[in-house]
Amino acid sequence: MVSTIVSTVASSLGGFGGRKVENFIDRLNRYYSSIFLLFLACLVSSKQLVGNPIECWCPAQFTDNQVRYTNSYCWVSSTHYLSKEHAVIPRSFSKDYSIAYYQWVPLMFLMQCFLSHIPYLLWRFFLQQNGANVSGLLEAALMANETSQLEMRKKAIEHIAYQLDRYTSTRRHSDSSCYTRVMNVLSRKFFLFGGRNYGNFLANCYIFIKAIYICNSVLQIHLLDMLLGEERSYHLYGIKAIHGMILRMPWTDPDHFPTGTLCELEIRDQSRIHNYVVQCVLSINIFNEKIFVFLWFWFFVLIAITSLDLIIWFFHNFYWEGATNFVSKRLCRKIGHKPHLDPVLLSRFVRSYLRRDGMVILRLMGCNCGDVLIGEILDQLWFCYMPRPSEKNYVNIRSGFKTKETSISLRESSSTVQLV
Repeated sequence: MVSTIVSTVASSLGGFGGRKVENFIDRLNRYYSSIFLLFLACLVSSKQLVGNPIECWCPAQFTDNQVRYTNSYCWVSSTHYLSKEHAVIPRSFSKDYSIAYYQWVPLMFLMQCFLSHIPYLLWRFFLQQNGANVSGLLEAALMANETSQLEMRKKAIEHIAYQLDRYTSTRRHSDSSCYTRVMNVLSRKFFLFGGRNYGNFLANCYIFIKAIYICNSVLQIHLLDMLLGEERSYHLYGIKAIHGMILRMPWTDPDHFPTGTLCELEIRDQSRIHNYVVQCVLSINIFNEKIFVFLWFWFFVLIAITSLDLIIWFFHNFYWEGATNFVSKRLCRKIGHKPHLDPVLLSRFVRSYLRRDGMVILRLMGCNCGDVLIGEILDQLWFCYMPRPSEKNYVNIRSGFKTKETSISLRESSSTVQLV
């Protein structure tokens, strides 16, 4: 049954792989974590269904049927662990001695697999609310980056530049009112202000998604802590393992994953009830111990690198000089005329034209396609925004098409700007 569930989940998550609107750190949290958890769920469930996850030492008078019944009963019910300090078995076991998690480990891994996708599903919702087809732009960028035909690459780059130009031109408020002027100034100074029409929506949402990824990893550790029992302090388990490795001591802790447990059961014989306490070997805990240690390190590494990535993207969104340098380096590679990049025009190009949302889209494209393609896209966007000083062209800001300064009438005079 569990194997069927795992195969169904794997097929349903097959469409979540590949290149998405994310960077490598997001892909670690979403895609690779899901694949890893699915693999662990298959591994543990195969041990439960194919092998013998538990073997109990039954009294000699038990028949084969009674032995099989005892093994099945002790597997589905909770067993108990007593350390070597307890020489006498108590009459009744308290919850502190109970071991009741091993049956639910595969289902817990499947639930964690779904939880790993929740931040990305929320990110996709934000992308749809933004209005720009960022996923389509990334697919076009990947096609341009992988194709060997120059004409197809050129058309794909022009399409991306055209869509970004239209997006940045339509998502803009005019400074007609005092409120709009104040919000435009605040959105440029502080990226937390504004929204879709002020060029900060995607930037703020992406920072929020990074924080959600961190909270998701913390929640994953807390869920495993609840599964094993809070008295076992799983959130400190990796620290104890590191301490044991440093001191060259056994880092395994039988209190967390005991292999030898006790199982109490009642067998009814006609009108009499016989109580038994049998010793059982939980061989599956040999796998669980190694798996849970690796998961502890995996989630804490994800928390650390995602927190660092959050700080980096926070810096990207807050520091305009970094965005200007990002654009300047890639424009200089393509154009090759550094004197033509006027600092004032370049600053306006970044702050007023691309804005933070455009920079987020370009940076995410760069994470998936490389800086060479981003340089070519920025070159097209630069000519949509400002032609070369040697040419006197009319530039349609919405379409990005250029026409000579001779007598040419354009239908939308409001979207046509003469640049001298």
